[in-house]
Amino acid sequence: MSAGWHAELSGWYNSKAIYDITTVQPGGALSMGVKKEVVKKKGSISLDVADLFWIDFFLHTDVYLNSYSPSRKVTLSFSYRFGKVISQSGIAPEEVNRVQK
Repeated sequence: MSAGWHAELSGWYNSKAIYDITTVQPGGALSMGVKKEVVKKKGSISLDVADLFWIDFFLHTDVYLNSYSPSRKVTLSFSYRFGKVISQSGIAPEEVNRVQK
């Protein structure tokens, strides 16, 4: 991808399960997200879609109840890092210089 862009694709699957009087049907999902760094790499804008193809659901049946919960979610977020940037080692450059003196 071009500079400042990041993408992620993930998925999962669970097979049918039976717990005492409850049967949980098989289910799975495919999710995707993209992120763009902005404001001199101090901020980012992200768009995430959970259950891209609307195939994940929580469906279980027992002798008393059938329930269904849809799972698709779309999230748009903005993050901004305030303050000084800390190096990859987790120590601010000012602290490294102070200790070395």
